[in-house]
Amino acid sequence: MIKKSYKNYKKILLLGAAGIGMSALARHVKNLNLKVDIHDDQKNQNFEELKKENFNEFKGDIQTYDLVIYSLAIQANHPIREKFNKHQIDSLSYPEALGMILKEYPLIAISGTHGKTTTTGMLIDIFSQNQEKFSALIGSKLLGHNNQNYIINPNSSVFIAEACEYQGGFLNYQPETLVITNLEHEHFDSFPSQKSYLENFQKLINQTQKNLILNQECKLSQNLEIPPHLNVSYFNKQTPYVYNLKIDHNNSNANAASVVASLYGIREEIIKNAIGNFKGTQRRQEIIFQNKHLTIIDDYAHHPTEITSTLKGIQNMYPNQKITLIYQPHQISRTKSLMQEFKNSLQLADRVIIPNIYKARDEKNMDDSQLCIELCEGIGNKATYSQGLLKTKENFEKLIQKTTLLVIMGAGDVLKCLPDQYTS
Repeated sequence: MIKKSYKNYKKILLLGAAGIGMSALARHVKNLNLKVDIHDDQKNQNFEELKKENFNEFKGDIQTYDLVIYSLAIQANHPIREKFNKHQIDSLSYPEALGMILKEYPLIAISGTHGKTTTTGMLIDIFSQNQEKFSALIGSKLLGHNNQNYIINPNSSVFIAEACEYQGGFLNYQPETLVITNLEHEHFDSFPSQKSYLENFQKLINQTQKNLILNQECKLSQNLEIPPHLNVSYFNKQTPYVYNLKIDHNNSNANAASVVASLYGIREEIIKNAIGNFKGTQRRQEIIFQNKHLTIIDDYAHHPTEITSTLKGIQNMYPNQKITLIYQPHQISRTKSLMQEFKNSLQLADRVIIPNIYKARDEKNMDDSQLCIELCEGIGNKATYSQGLLKTKENFEKLIQKTTLLVIMGAGDVLKCLPDQYTS
């Protein structure tokens, strides 16, 4: 990693700027009065919003830049990365660049296998209601903050950031306060064993400066060693408050956020009010379409534990309706490693439609059809392999016939299966 400060650079290119984290980073870097250009092979809504904010697109002249920041989704053999390497221009991954910026602030880092985004969003709402001057970056758009996933304040007293473990990215951060929402072996392409996964979190704990907040109900967290210099706090579904949120795991998320807020001196009534009025984040149990005949809920869940908890929560919210689920598995490696767990969790839905597997960090030409068929066969007669997003969209009305409650689930591009009349 480059040791010098961001202040040493004059012109920066963000490669993979359409990503939710990268688009927020672009705004933070620009706010530091640096010249920032953007590029992405996929021009999505995030990218178009940056262009409307007067970010210039990359025109191909490599030598006008002195730094490139690239998303972890951008492989080393990407032609633009290769050109930067050829000209020996400095480069940083997204977490390295973010770590460079975060050194300037006391950092509250929200990590863990599940619930990072919701916990971070809740904490942002609490600090906002407390009228704190803070900055923040979160991995989803906040429904109560003009659909932004960032907050920038020049005189911030603290920075709140969602901290992802993938490829050890969060090891670029030096948190003042660290939250670990829960632990369960994940990201099999980065961490082949549960031991290697836990070691990654242990390293982050060791470089945390002041406060550590752990989930009392998480068995794997009990394997972590706590350095003597840290002030340790614990939470569960009941402490410090009982919120009775309809999605069960959100009670743990709310209590994790509440513990952090209490450590920073925020009053109990402000905490309770913020949690009680929390509007959520995009793609977390978000109602994206509703009329008198059909409700469509969108959710980011892509791990069996998340799927189980979310489906149970939706069942509690709609006790008299049957759930049709369109689920897009995320990554071939995760699907293979947790095949039986996926079969078990998906059984909770009344009908299941599997369009394809989202090939994040997989070879794009790998055939996923057999894995989709195997998954459907393990679920039984109520499961259908719909042979890709395009065919799912073309046959949508037939596939969801007689459905009144539809859940769209997955961390990839599963929403592309929806016909236009359900997305406008």
